[in-house]
Amino acid sequence: MMTRLMRTSKTAKLRATLEGGRKQRKSAFDTKLIFALNYVKISKKEDIQMQNTIIASKLRRGGGLR
Repeated sequence: MMTRLMRTSKTAKLRATLEGGRKQRKSAFDTKLIFALNYVKISKKEDIQMQNTIIASKLRRGGGLR
């Protein structure tokens, strides 16, 4: 059963996904997220918050992770 995250910010979705949270419907955002996660390697749990900010800002700027 897939639960859809409704009315949540992108960072909230990111956090849920990063921390192995709820499953999401596959969308353009999720696809970008996968690229983002490959681009920004997760090292420590404390760094997740910082990387959320980095990834979220990159995605907000049009989704290009260059």
